[in-house]
Amino acid sequence: MARIRSIKPEFWKSEAIACHDFFTRLVFIGLWSYVDDNGVGIDNYRLIAAELFPLEEDFARVSRELRESLARLSDAGRILRYTVEGKSYLAVVNWSEHQRIDKPNKARYPGPDDSRATPTPPDKPPTRENTEPSRNPRETLAQPSRDPRATPSTGAVEQGNRGAGEQGIVPPTAVAARPPTAGRTAPPAPRPLALVEPTPPDTPPATTQTLVAEWIDGCRKRPPRDVIGQVSRHIKTMLAENTDPADVRRGLAAWARKGLHPSTLPSVVNEVMNSGNAHPDRKPSTADQRFGEAMALAARFAKEEAS
Repeated sequence: MARIRSIKPEFWKSEAIACHDFFTRLVFIGLWSYVDDNGVGIDNYRLIAAELFPLEEDFARVSRELRESLARLSDAGRILRYTVEGKSYLAVVNWSEHQRIDKPNKARYPGPDDSRATPTPPDKPPTRENTEPSRNPRETLAQPSRDPRATPSTGAVEQGNRGAGEQGIVPPTAVAARPPTAGRTAPPAPRPLALVEPTPPDTPPATTQTLVAEWIDGCRKRPPRDVIGQVSRHIKTMLAENTDPADVRRGLAAWARKGLHPSTLPSVVNEVMNSGNAHPDRKPSTADQRFGEAMALAARFAKEEAS
């Protein structure tokens, strides 16, 4: 039955306790609640694990680690393990220094000072090294296979090869033993066929910015800011009127080749859209030239008057 105990502040500063790992320290504290008021309890690591860690899912692992911690505490002189009439007990060394019991109950188990007590031999918890039988790796490699299908007899191999040779069939062992032909390399692995041809990326939608950028890229030098602003306004207006961006692009290319005033851009786009042979590469007509020259002259006069 677990009992209420106390922990002194000096416990956490003790160098003798700090030399143990965290789990061993926890086990040592848990033993204070496990033993009776005289610091004595039954030495059975399974019972102690069930008392201290009853909710652990991997109880086997906790029991194994607790058994190792008990061995460490015994080697360090923190607990004393002994046997009385065939029963194993443990006692916390210097019990009165760890706990102060005002009204201790009657001792339930014989103490280590009992005349019948004999020291318990050091407990060596089973580990992987001392539980698995030692095996010589040379003996393991030299041990023949017990499966007759794994290593066929020599006579069977010779008989099979001889029979295959008589029938004009090259045995598999002979094929594997052939050296590779000099100067001949293995053919490259066939490339996997694509089930679906990759689709080209969609052309970005034509906007005022993209059309103006295309026009500027085709110029030898960057046009003045005022010209760029006028062209941008005309293109924006035409796109707002649902003019086909392809027609605007073709008209812009034709207008750039003619070298006309920005105000003539809508007229050139209209010419490209509605002419019978609407192609930007055709030569401009005489009427177009006269109209363009008149518009350019009017723009120059307006600029001179403004200055």
